[in-house]
Amino acid sequence: MEAGGKGVLKLNLPEDWHKAGVLYLTAFDPAGKEVWTWSWGIQKESESWYQYVKKESKKNSEVSLTEGQEELLVKVDGLKLSFSKKTGELAKVEKDGRSISMEKGPRPIVGDSKLGEFNHWRKNDDIFVEAIYEEGLDYAKWKIYPSGWVRLDYQYELDGQFDLMGITFDYPENKMVKMKWVGKGPYRVWKNRTKGGLLDFWSNDYKNHTPGMTWDYPEFSGYYRDWHWVTFETKEGEITLLNGTEDAFLGVYRPKDGPDPRSKSINVPETGISLLHGIPAIGTKFNKAQDLGPESQKNEASGKYLGSVCFYFEAGP
Repeated sequence: MEAGGKGVLKLNLPEDWHKAGVLYLTAFDPAGKEVWTWSWGIQKESESWYQYVKKESKKNSEVSLTEGQEELLVKVDGLKLSFSKKTGELAKVEKDGRSISMEKGPRPIVGDSKLGEFNHWRKNDDIFVEAIYEEGLDYAKWKIYPSGWVRLDYQYELDGQFDLMGITFDYPENKMVKMKWVGKGPYRVWKNRTKGGLLDFWSNDYKNHTPGMTWDYPEFSGYYRDWHWVTFETKEGEITLLNGTEDAFLGVYRPKDGPDPRSKSINVPETGISLLHGIPAIGTKFNKAQDLGPESQKNEASGKYLGSVCFYFEAGP
């Protein structure tokens, strides 16, 4: 085929190819050197998570619930989750007597939430916690399994133009060590720079350097696409998230500006660990993002946005 031509490429795939996780296609030049590798996820991000969350605990654990004046405490198999009755947010996490500092979420990145109702109930072996909001989020619904897995379903409504769209949790950067994940990587992406990543297993040590001041790549803070799961290794233990939302980005803190940002300034709020329906574009040395075409404009939000994620917490040694 001539350069620039189009055609149909027939692949001799095994009969059970659809059971695999990823399809890779590699192109080589006449000298046998790799030109490029494409990757496609065969299973959707949300298709595999149920096999984890419904696993039975090693112990015959029971989920218990204690209601105080200001908080609701849920316990299962060494895990303690405290929910604020004032905000509806996850206020505190403990595992095997050790604190894991993931808190103050979910909360919207844009605007504030005002809690309207806070409910909880038991169904079979599971505990449900529900926060319904009058402003900000529409709702956050938690399901705590006897296996120790915790599922969160949430919804929010946005209308207008925004750089970031989604929810966030706090986790201190000074306690972060590493992230391991399956998704497009190993590099972060921007709204106008989403192509090029390879769907695979990746690992990245925490770093807080300023782009242009060091060459220790890939960066850590930023936005990641097509992620299936991620485990954050911290000084307190491990936090695992399973993605149940199609076309959602994973946000890891706020990317830093360079020493002379000018047209590349990142005008987004401080965030922790975030689940996002929209991420910002980035400019170049010579042009601001909004001057670089349709993909570089702010996200156009209109309506309600749904998301699901599962968490698992492990205490450190």
